[in-house]
Amino acid sequence: MTLLRQLIIVIVTIFILLFMGIFAINVHNTRDFLNSQLETVSQDTATSLGLTLSPHMIEEDAVVVESLASAVFDSGYYQEVLVLDMNNKPLVDLKQPVPPAQAPAWFVKLFPLETPVGKAMIMSGWQQAGSIQIRANPGMAYANLWDSSVESFYCFLAASVLAVGLGMLAMYYLLKPLRAVENQAIAVSNREYPIQAKLPWTRELRRVVEAMNLMSAKVREMFSEQNATIDRLRNDTYRDALTELANRTYFEMQLRHLLNSEAEFGNGALIFLEVCHIEQINQQAGYKAGNALLVGVGRLIQSKLNQFAIVNGFVARLSGPGFAVVISDVPNKIARDFSSNLANSLLDLHKNGLTQFTEIGHVGLAMYRGQSFSQFLSEADRALRTAQLVGVNAFYQHEQAESALLIERTATEWTALLRHALDKRLFVFYHQPVKSLGEPSVTTQYEVLLRIRMPDGEIMPAGVFVPMVHRLGMGQEFDRVVVDEVIARLKENKRAIVAINLMPESLGNAEFVEWMFEKLDANRPQASRICLEVSEYAVSKELPAMQALIKRIAPTGAKFGIDRFGKGFGSTEYLHALRIEYIKIDGSFIRGIDDSLENQYYVESLVNLARMHDIRVIAESVETAAEMEKVHALRVDAVQGYGVKRPEEWKVENNT
Repeated sequence: MTLLRQLIIVIVTIFILLFMGIFAINVHNTRDFLNSQLETVSQDTATSLGLTLSPHMIEEDAVVVESLASAVFDSGYYQEVLVLDMNNKPLVDLKQPVPPAQAPAWFVKLFPLETPVGKAMIMSGWQQAGSIQIRANPGMAYANLWDSSVESFYCFLAASVLAVGLGMLAMYYLLKPLRAVENQAIAVSNREYPIQAKLPWTRELRRVVEAMNLMSAKVREMFSEQNATIDRLRNDTYRDALTELANRTYFEMQLRHLLNSEAEFGNGALIFLEVCHIEQINQQAGYKAGNALLVGVGRLIQSKLNQFAIVNGFVARLSGPGFAVVISDVPNKIARDFSSNLANSLLDLHKNGLTQFTEIGHVGLAMYRGQSFSQFLSEADRALRTAQLVGVNAFYQHEQAESALLIERTATEWTALLRHALDKRLFVFYHQPVKSLGEPSVTTQYEVLLRIRMPDGEIMPAGVFVPMVHRLGMGQEFDRVVVDEVIARLKENKRAIVAINLMPESLGNAEFVEWMFEKLDANRPQASRICLEVSEYAVSKELPAMQALIKRIAPTGAKFGIDRFGKGFGSTEYLHALRIEYIKIDGSFIRGIDDSLENQYYVESLVNLARMHDIRVIAESVETAAEMEKVHALRVDAVQGYGVKRPEEWKVENNT
């Protein structure tokens, strides 16, 4: 119950008690007054009539005595008129019943009026000739008492209503700062930190608001410091200080993870670039000139990634003159075109005055076809060395036979293949459980994984076709299929909670968001068991769109999570602006975490940050018992990976 309602109840109760007391006192006083009036009227009338009857009593004129007594009685104001002679023998005995009072029976019973008898002697000189007794009729007195009580009731009721109304209005404005404090506290719990600029004039409330403002500012500062610490830790550990690109530690960690994640790196490319003459430039023009050239090379590579709209890729500086580009979402042709264009653009650095040499560097490309980590690096390195033999600013690709699934297809062929899969629903759904570390037997949710069944029966993993889905702008169509299918399956499976990965292009599309809201809203029992996951890269790029998505979809009961958290170098400050249930730490930080103090410290910092925001933490790509033990020690909430359970086909009849 709200404080305002409690205060209203207290005030109304006080007014009721006050009214009852005042009403009782008023009725009691009025009754005493009327009783006194009845007594006075009875006595005065008895005295007056006694004096009038005296001469007639002496003459024993009974007719006149009766006539005079009847005249008084017939006025209707008297209940009884009794005239007695000297022997107390009634000469006139007139009585009439009390007429019905103009008041409710309960009122008459609750507030009875006394009807005293007025007595007087009838004198003959100094001798008594008789006596007279008169009792007033209380009917009129009851009517007066009732009318007075009703009038008092309505007057007090009107005054009470007015007073309560004015009191409620006053309390509304007086308690308005408290409502603002309540909203401020709720906002803080939702990871928002507002400050109330307008302070109330009431001293006590002003102190409360000032205390809440101080707390909100302190909590925001604490979270900001924690975010800054994590960002600084990530930069110091995984970023090259000169170029602000990823360093060799990050490169090896990410590449090892990708090579062990078929779904993420089915179509992957590794590109090595080595800058020429860097030592000569350092000796002739100084290290500042050499550093400027290296920074320029890094910016050139980043600009080419943007030019080719490559989303899932990163650039790393491996050593003094060496750079690496890892791309996980491109077919062979695009990777080759990107590498060739990059090599051809190196001469721009000479034109821009960053080096006096026209030979800037060489580019080598190797495509991933299931090689080991060392073999993949070796192929890219051989391609680089071959390019150095080919000529100035040359590019070379390491050649290797392609598998049936990875054969080179044109955009038209990919469009036809994916359209056919959509039309014929040639999809196979897999799922992988997420297990609680606190209760290992408890599956907190399943992640849904999409595959395509090829005409020959072979299953095409997402890492092969998803990059082309992105490039051909078909992401929303695939997301609709997945949402439809998951809802249908959840109607058969009453227990499972599943996570769906939304494609980045769906995030900011208003038409898709509205479609999904209507779909989930019409299936709320199933929607409450769906978690929508968005990659950290997409969230950092489309934060307003993510906020709009959560605001629109959350009323359906669906939950939200961030996938591959920590992979990028963006700030984690946005976490306080999103109402998400969990984050999934990117598997590159989890693989081999038992042997990496840097990753342990980073994951521990992420867990602490998530705890402060009341967000659950899931570790991806847990493969070994040692990794499981370590993430458990770091207080991670749940785990997912081959060490927990491999993905398996989600069959309709499967109710696990």
